[in-house]
Amino acid sequence: MITRNIALFWNLLHFNIFKLETFIAKSIVQPVLVFIKLKDGKEYYEQTDVNIEEEGILEELVNPIEMSNRIIADTVMFFLAFMLHYAAINIFLAITGAALSKAILIGIAVIGAIAFNYETLYKEYRFLEHQSLLKKTSSLRKKLYALATAFSILGIFFVTAFSTIL
Repeated sequence: MITRNIALFWNLLHFNIFKLETFIAKSIVQPVLVFIKLKDGKEYYEQTDVNIEEEGILEELVNPIEMSNRIIADTVMFFLAFMLHYAAINIFLAITGAALSKAILIGIAVIGAIAFNYETLYKEYRFLEHQSLLKKTSSLRKKLYALATAFSILGIFFVTAFSTIL
């Protein structure tokens, strides 16, 4: 139904957003882990009977199935798909001269975004398959993919803004 190239590109966007969220989470958690290693931190956590294992925390940050960063990346991908569908419907309505209420327009865009994300990301856990492929690429190619992701997101915002003007 959806071509392999579109699915691969959408998974590329998902992977780069996921990596950005993981980087942000590690940047927030790392100072806490440093505090735990200090003498005062060890004494504090011994008093509270909290068992914190640094390896467990870092493993959870990079687990692509069960971590909250994947949920955040999934939410971003849903909104990007919603914006694309909303823009496409707006442009189609502007070309044909037809009119729809905003509620129906938003409903159609939400249903389209859910279906599109299911087909490209979640069906048979495709995002895990594509993530393993993208992890094996060279660092230069990863940087180019990150730039492509940034420009694609900006393009989606501009197309959506343009479609609302029509």
